[in-house]
Amino acid sequence: MAIVVKFRGGFKDGQELRGDSDDPNEVQQALNHYVTADNGTVGKRFRAISDAGIAEIGEIMIVDGDEVRLKRPPTTSMNHIYEVVSRDEIGEDIIVQYQYKGQSGG
Repeated sequence: MAIVVKFRGGFKDGQELRGDSDDPNEVQQALNHYVTADNGTVGKRFRAISDAGIAEIGEIMIVDGDEVRLKRPPTTSMNHIYEVVSRDEIGEDIIVQYQYKGQSGG
């Protein structure tokens, strides 16, 4: 059995994560999206920060020994919303599809 997580729209558009991948990071992400959505329950949502937002934080972050601080407040946040729109069992695979729902106010 494989958990397959697919994304439509937003910055993750077209991305597919497989629980049977050879890449352990991909496996972890697929399972995380499946479990945190109550095993792919339609209507469950999660918030994410875009790749551009992650890059911005990397640019403004200052690491001084064990202390980490920002040069300024980031202009981005975990404000991108994805919602489970379908969960199907096809053969031995469980396919969970997320649809981008836009951005929240932060």
